[in-house]
Parts: sequence; C-alpha cells; structure tokens
Amino acid sequence: MALLKTRKKLFICGLILAVLAGLAGFALSFVVRAPVLMVTDEPFIALYGPKRVRVKRWEVALRLFRRVKPISVAESAGADVIAFALEEAAAKPYCILVPYRYAEGAYRYAEQFPGTPLAILDTRRAGKPAHEGPLYINTDRDTDFYRAGLFAGILAGNSGGGALVFKGQALDSADKSAFMTGFQEMGVEKIPVYPNTIEPGQLADISCAVIVGTATDYFNSNPKKPVILFSWIDPLLTVQDAAVIFDDSPWALAVRAVNIAAGKEAERNISSKILFPRGRIADKHILRQLKWAARRSLPPGK
Repeated sequence: MALLKTRKKLFICGLILAVLAGLAGFALSFVVRAPVLMVTDEPFIALYGPKRVRVKRWEVALRLFRRVKPISVAESAGADVIAFALEEAAAKPYCILVPYRYAEGAYRYAEQFPGTPLAILDTRRAGKPAHEGPLYINTDRDTDFYRAGLFAGILAGNSGGGALVFKGQALDSADKSAFMTGFQEMGVEKIPVYPNTIEPGQLADISCAVIVGTATDYFNSNPKKPVILFSWIDPLLTVQDAAVIFDDSPWALAVRAVNIAAGKEAERNISSKILFPRGRIADKHILRQLKWAARRSLPPGK
C-alpha cells in the first residue's frame, strides 16, 4: 500500500513537472520569436483608451503568437526619428505596422532595412502610392459603407422608415453608392440626406444618423436617435445613442495586416471591426438583424 502511494505521488509530481516544463517552453518560444512593431502616439492612445490598448495588445499577441511592441512617438515626429525608434526597438522584427500619418518614417526605415515586412495602414480608398516602397493596406470602404447602409436600413425600417442624415467627413461617390446599395436592400424608400450643417427642425424626420468623423453640432442638438458611428474612440466614452461603431484603427486591423504583410494573405483591403456596445440595442430582434448584416459583403458589380 505504501509503495502504491509513493508511486502515485511520483506520478503526480512528474505530471506537474511535465506541465510546468511545457508552459516554460511555450513562454520561451513566445518570447524569443521576432516581435511585431506598431507605431502609435499619445493622442491616439488617449482616444482609443489606455486600458483598451493593453487588452488589444495582448489579444493581437496571442492570436499571432508573438510579442507586439507599441512604439510611441511624438505626434510631430519626423521621418528620421520614427526610423530610429523602429531600429532601436528590435534588431530583426517580424513585421512593422505604421499609420498613414507616419508614412515618411516608414519609407525612411524601409530604405535602410528593405528586407523587413512593413505595411502602412491607410484608411483612405485604395490607390497606388506615389512611389515604390512599403506595402499599403487600405480600409475596405466599399464593404464598410455597404454594411452601414444595411444597418441604417434596418434601424430606419424598424422606426417608420425615416430619412437618414450623414454628417462629418466628406464622402466620395463610391462611398455613397455602396451605402445606398445596402440601404435600399433593406427596402427603405426615403432618400438619405447629406447636410454640411444641422439646421433647426432638420432632424425631425430622421430615424438614425451615420456619423463619419466629428459632428459636434449633431450631438449638441441631442436628437436621441440611433447612431452608426465611424470612430476609434473608446466605446465607453461614446454617447448612449451610438448603437453601432465601425473601428478601423490599427489595433482592429493588426492581425490581418500582419498576415498580409508576411505574405500569408493576398487581400490588400480590410473591413472595419464592427462593435455593438452592450445595452445600446434593447430589441433582440433588431440586434440579430444587425449582426446578420455585419457579416454581409457587397454584391459583385455593385
């Protein structure tokens, strides 16, 4: 009996040691793998939310199974400063992601280290860069605005089919066309309006608003209508009316962007991550419709 107990204890100890060894090996392989570097700055961190950045950093790291190192630079940092910061951060990074506003720094680094996978994340519509250099990965605006149209049609249709207000940054014809495809697919007949300013009484007939960029005058009018918001801001800081949020921030695109830069995916456009802040949509049927629309893709030829 004593011998049996001794063997049982040895077996348990051996099992524990094996698990610990496995965990140590797992941690070591995670640490020694080349990291992903991501250029960022304090204004973005403040907007996105410091806690949210920490959570997303670990989420991206675990999904890629490699360290992710944010490289925080001054908002006014020049190309040489950014290139130097990247060089100092890691001798041989696996991949580097750089927001479009720091593109010159990315080009400078790529000239010095042409073999390192490097991608510039650009929220503008896809286009050929002015000169050769790093890979450009663009936000898939066609898919985003098509889905926004579906969302708006669902919200407007469930609220009596009121007209829609677009407010904020300028939209091009392709944005509006993709949006209208989704909007009309939901059977809403009223035509959306695209005002540059909010006039008294203008919001009386709308059922929801799509906000692209800043729209202080809209929110100051306090219309209490569902909002589809294109923004990087922490959802906890948004108004309660923000029912759907499109997030095309570097953190939202990071996993796919790294895979594209590393040659594991051919697609160069990435659609935004769609967020449904908890508690903003009380009707479960409408929420199910919105989540269905979030998986839809723009029909070919549209």
